[in-house]
Amino acid sequence: MIGMDTIFDALMLITLLLIILSIPSIVLSFMSASKALKKYVALRTLKVSEDSDVPAHILNEWKAVKSNMSYAALITEEIERLNALRPSLFQAEIGIFLIIIMAFYPGYESDVFVLMMVLLAIAVVAVTYGYFNMKRYKNEYLSVLKEITGDGTNSKDNMYG
Repeated sequence: MIGMDTIFDALMLITLLLIILSIPSIVLSFMSASKALKKYVALRTLKVSEDSDVPAHILNEWKAVKSNMSYAALITEEIERLNALRPSLFQAEIGIFLIIIMAFYPGYESDVFVLMMVLLAIAVVAVTYGYFNMKRYKNEYLSVLKEITGDGTNSKDNMYG
């Protein structure tokens, strides 16, 4: 017969696997995405001439982000890449939910309870950081779309105007 302790141990193992397998990919991916967005925004603010003595790779990146259309394409690619992390975010959210549910069951020893609360804090921070970065990318995309469309009369996407 399966007892409640066995079920609790299995849930704790599943929760640990959900958290441990999803959090590193979330954190690493969103950190690199955050750096990329900062770089894109910084490159858009630069005023570089074609014949300046800027290294070629920086000049190529600047050319890629200077036009609104190519910048929107870069942002769209990053948003699609970040949306691929939604299953990892969902797994972390399930792990958070399971930790909270199991905290009310008197099966934790004090050392394990402390470890689970640390994992809970790390998971909550990682998920919040992930959604915050996704929102930053979406806001940047919307601002680029506003620049592209303009007021509707002289917009760059107005095919028949």
